[in-house]
Amino acid sequence: MNKMFKLSHKWLGLAVLLTSLLGPMTASADCNLNAQQSTPADDFVIKEDGTVLHKVTGLMWKRCPEGLSSTNCVLGSAKGYEWSEALEFAIDHSFAGYNDWRLPNIKELASIVETSCSSPAINSEVFPYEDGTFTRYFWSSSPSGNTRALRVSFGTEGNIWNDGRNFSYRVRLVRDTQ
Repeated sequence: MNKMFKLSHKWLGLAVLLTSLLGPMTASADCNLNAQQSTPADDFVIKEDGTVLHKVTGLMWKRCPEGLSSTNCVLGSAKGYEWSEALEFAIDHSFAGYNDWRLPNIKELASIVETSCSSPAINSEVFPYEDGTFTRYFWSSSPSGNTRALRVSFGTEGNIWNDGRNFSYRVRLVRDTQ
């Protein structure tokens, strides 16, 4: 039987102590330590400009969801966008010297799901989050019929869902490097 990693009370106390001394820490996901990672940190190059290069796909990602910044994505407030707003925002966005950012399609967004983890189902070493600021739903650019679009739920097991385009979800932008 696979065991899920969870902090014991002893380690949780240590984490609280360290947080009070050192400041906020990145939260940890529930990960199956016996499973092979689908997105190991070695597959990424984390850059100092706030971007991440995924060596497997050749895509460059913004490390933080829109509205958040800093090395650990703890500054600011994660923003929600309706689907059409998310598409427009991406077109007009520039960051780290690049102005060709876009909303990822569903296949691209699913490529950063960490299948061995949940809550969130993303490699938190590469894409950090802080408890309370991480939001699980992220839009893709992929439509689903005339009134719906596809999104990934990083808060569970990285499930793909279709929802009404008027819902407000988070955005993580991507760009091609080739």
